[in-house]
Amino acid sequence: MIHIAFVSPYPELTRLGKSLIRKSLENGIRLDVFEAVGEKAASSLRIKADVAICRGVTGVALRKVLSPEIPLLELKVTGYDVIQALHECRSNPDNPRPYTVIGTRQMVYGLQRITDILNTEMEVHVIGSEAEAVACFEGRMRHGPRTIIGGSTIVAAAERRGVPAVLIRSGEDSLQQAVDEAGRMASVILQERTAVERARISLNSMSEGVLMLDTDGRVADCNTAAVRLLRGDRGERKDLVGKTASSLLSRYDTAKILSGKDDFCLIPIEDGHTIALSVFPVLVNKRSRGAVATLQTVSRVQEMESNIRHSLLKKGHVARYSFEQCLGKHPAFVRMLDKAKMYSATQTSVLLYGETGTGKEIVAQSIHNAGRRRNKPFVAINCAAFPENLLESMLFGYVEGAFTGASKEGKCGFFELAHGGTLLLDEVSEIPLNLQGRLLRVLQEQEVMRLGHDRVIPVDVRVIATTNRPLVPLTEQGMFRGDLFYRLNILGLFLPPLRKRESDVEILARHFLFKFCTKNGRRPIELNEAARRRLREYVWPGNIRELRNFCERIEVTSRSHIVGEEEVCEALAVGDMDALCGNMGTRSDGKDVFAAKDTRRDTGSGGSLRELTGQAAKEAVLAAGGNRGVAARRLGISRTTLWRILKEPRSRVNQ
Repeated sequence: MIHIAFVSPYPELTRLGKSLIRKSLENGIRLDVFEAVGEKAASSLRIKADVAICRGVTGVALRKVLSPEIPLLELKVTGYDVIQALHECRSNPDNPRPYTVIGTRQMVYGLQRITDILNTEMEVHVIGSEAEAVACFEGRMRHGPRTIIGGSTIVAAAERRGVPAVLIRSGEDSLQQAVDEAGRMASVILQERTAVERARISLNSMSEGVLMLDTDGRVADCNTAAVRLLRGDRGERKDLVGKTASSLLSRYDTAKILSGKDDFCLIPIEDGHTIALSVFPVLVNKRSRGAVATLQTVSRVQEMESNIRHSLLKKGHVARYSFEQCLGKHPAFVRMLDKAKMYSATQTSVLLYGETGTGKEIVAQSIHNAGRRRNKPFVAINCAAFPENLLESMLFGYVEGAFTGASKEGKCGFFELAHGGTLLLDEVSEIPLNLQGRLLRVLQEQEVMRLGHDRVIPVDVRVIATTNRPLVPLTEQGMFRGDLFYRLNILGLFLPPLRKRESDVEILARHFLFKFCTKNGRRPIELNEAARRRLREYVWPGNIRELRNFCERIEVTSRSHIVGEEEVCEALAVGDMDALCGNMGTRSDGKDVFAAKDTRRDTGSGGSLRELTGQAAKEAVLAAGGNRGVAARRLGISRTTLWRILKEPRSRVNQ
């Protein structure tokens, strides 16, 4: 509710004001009526309101004692009010001439013109205080008798001297108009104060410092963060207001701030810190009306960047595996893990070699989690899963309008997402040759440039790359850049295939079976000796991934908690693969697939590993009736990997 205080200078007006209280209350206005005449009476008032209303000399005195936050609205004296007073003077023939009007400027405004129109002999004197009013009255009385016209203070002084006097009264319409205007004024003031307070709270709640500059480059206002940045914790707002930007920000030209040409720059300050300054010019009708400058320390910017990147960890860019989850006791595997643990203590790039399904990403995540970057992002991308253009935008990011379909806000790339942490380039051998040069530059310079942008962004990223194809032959064939290979292969690591880790097959099988049984609330499954022997003899072209899929299949299909050889053979899909030959468990050449261990595990009598892998892929496709999707699932590998194996000249299926 709006609160208005009305100070009346005479009893009749007081009664008139009180008559408006009820009506004002209905309009949402609380009207308090006081009566006071002169400076002494006005000074004794203790008014608390949104707006005060008064008139004449009493109003002048009241303005001096009111709080600066309370505006004073002067009750207007209309021409009709003055004419009424003149009429009262002329109605009494005993009132001597000339008529002398003494009042504030507001009371006598336009009175001289009324005097000319009415052809009345009248003196008009403007006063600004009670002392001036008394002095003017005494001075005019020395010039002979006259009739005084004025406000309550003047009339009271005249009556004390026995001088004829007429009071200029304010009518009901004038008072009602003043109350309505005061209500509107209070409403506007309340809205403005609310807006100002919201702006003040918003500014002071910002961690960035804000300087509001006028057209001369001087600080018109600022927030507490700006004071703290430029003057320390003991600084005050008055230490900045009125100062030029160039005096506060050393070696920086105020004209640049006002022009807005330098929208961002770094400025050293006295305490040794560096300020990041962003400038936003205030333009009205295309003309500069000042500027707004935001300030924050570079360390704060770095902290914010770190927090943003830390939040990305909660969105999935985390490494979930550690060395404790890398199971196996085979000497070759143990030696590999020892090297991996040694590599985790460095920040150097690592290149992991290994066939599909050997657990390259698990080892990569373990290296990350064992190093100094463990609390930073771990971002992985499969380089074989995307076409060249899409892969480029995902790695390096892009800005608005970089290409058709680009996001309006732009997008940061995986190098930026991995800042401070590790970026895993899975199947790095599949990166297109044109893109390899740009990748090499990012790795060497530790700077990335988004597509469509002309600025470089520094990044701190450790790269771990994986490949299931030997890169040396690819470099010799010109399919992989040699300089990129040597940049990635600073620390190389070979993950042995599962067929070279016979003793680990049972360890991994027990682990996976226990995991799936526990997940589905089932009693743990065990393998008998014959079943375990079959697992050891199997080639496992899909490596650990195939073994994991086999264990999940066993958990679903087995009816007993003891699994035998026959169930193992069925789960390995040997019967389906060899059904075309009419003999379960045998190959098309009549040899047992498990008995082929001595020729398929080694490269001596049975050919190279590539030839054996191609032969296994060919047989799987034939057994699946040419359906490569089914063949890939049975082998425990992806369709892409199967396609790549079949693409090799020595393993191409004859059709």
